[in-house]
Amino acid sequence: MNDSLGSTDVDRSIAFARRHHKRLADTIIDFKWGSAFLEEDVPLRYGSNFLWVDGSPDDVTAEELVLEADRILGGAGYKHRIVAIDDPVLSRRLRSGFEAAGWSLTELVTMVLPDPANATRDLRPGVHVREAEYSQTRNLLELLQH
Repeated sequence: MNDSLGSTDVDRSIAFARRHHKRLADTIIDFKWGSAFLEEDVPLRYGSNFLWVDGSPDDVTAEELVLEADRILGGAGYKHRIVAIDDPVLSRRLRSGFEAAGWSLTELVTMVLPDPANATRDLRPGVHVREAEYSQTRNLLELLQH
């Protein structure tokens, strides 16, 4: 986690991403430590077909998550395996287990876009962000796939 982000910002970002994936997913499969999100119409899009660990469970191992990814993603016919972990402490704890299983690890870095009402400075002058309808984001994702 980037120390410059407050926990509220991180929580908001995670909650937004989860809502987004729940809306896009054709299928959501719950497993002991989280949920798998699947979009059957885009099987090669890794970021749309993955497992997401909820919180920071103490009882999970990398080996168990690898088995769950094989069971869920492999069982659905996907060749790739992705497990998303939000908690940096859990991620560090599981790192060596994933590496031992031959997995490569990637970290996602998030930059907060401040609420314009509370912003103290313009991060990118001339760039304006507006909220879009869900249907517009779905179309954009489909365009980016090709």
